[in-house]
Amino acid sequence: MKSMATISFYLYLLMAPLLSCALATNLQARDGGSHRPAQVHKVQVGGPNIFAYTPSFVFAKPGDIILFDFLQLNHTLTQSSFKEPCTPLPGGIDSGFKPNPMGVRGLQTFELKVPPGDDPLWFFCRQGRHCSDLGMVFAINPNVEKDFTTFFARAKGLIP
Repeated sequence: MKSMATISFYLYLLMAPLLSCALATNLQARDGGSHRPAQVHKVQVGGPNIFAYTPSFVFAKPGDIILFDFLQLNHTLTQSSFKEPCTPLPGGIDSGFKPNPMGVRGLQTFELKVPPGDDPLWFFCRQGRHCSDLGMVFAINPNVEKDFTTFFARAKGLIP
């Protein structure tokens, strides 16, 4: 007859994988599933006769990557605020100018890792008057209180 310790050991071997799965599922449910791999969101910047970020906004989770592919002609991704769309945010993100006159895909890129939190992030192109005249703006996680339409209208000076 097997000892109680031996039986307990075999039960542990049988139950360990099940307990491990249950614990992982519980942790994932508690933190909203944040243990998922980061997603990559692709955004085209400019293009032939295009003065826009395409798409104009994305919904992303902290840790996700936004991959900006800069095409014609020469643009930036510069962080701003909701109230002042065409003014650089002090200490904010700035890709610098990314010249690509021939529009070669993948030649000029910029990766942005979405920071922790769920506040919207606002950006514009600081090339000439691309923001104020053409409304070249971009957002990450716009919401009901701070929506993309209002941000775009402020950039073009249509509303205060």
